Amino acid sequence: ALDAANARREGQPKPTRSASAGIVDLDESGRCPRCSHAVSLVALGAQDRAALRSSILKLAAIDGIRKLQSLANFSRWMRRNRARGVRFDYVLDGPNVAYSKQNFVNGRFHVVQIALVKQHLESMG
Repeated sequence: ALDAANARREGQPKPTRSASAGIVDLDESGRCPRCSHAVSLVALGAQDRAALRSSILKLAAIDGIRKLQSLANFSRWMRRNRARGVRFDYVLDGPNVAYSKQNFVNGRFHVVQIALVKQHLESMG
């Protein structure tokens, strides 16, 4: 591996690392406009989907029967829509959007953040 110590021993420049975070729109090329990294699609097979669903249900059950029932209701609603031919490009998790970037002492739930994300997605068609 080429880490900083090995690079110095081999007379090579120290590798540099940088990171940035933000919301970006990917075009058809699948490349990030910030870093040019190619984003790959992860397709889950039936077995992987079933395992993921099971894990999510177990996590919901930890929080009690009401959370598990709510998740089951949402799942039934999604299946009914799919059966009617209704497809969704996005499903927004409102609480996670509203709490985004609020992990500081007086951070709070911002409903306006949900509206902004919804508006942005709608503007994209």
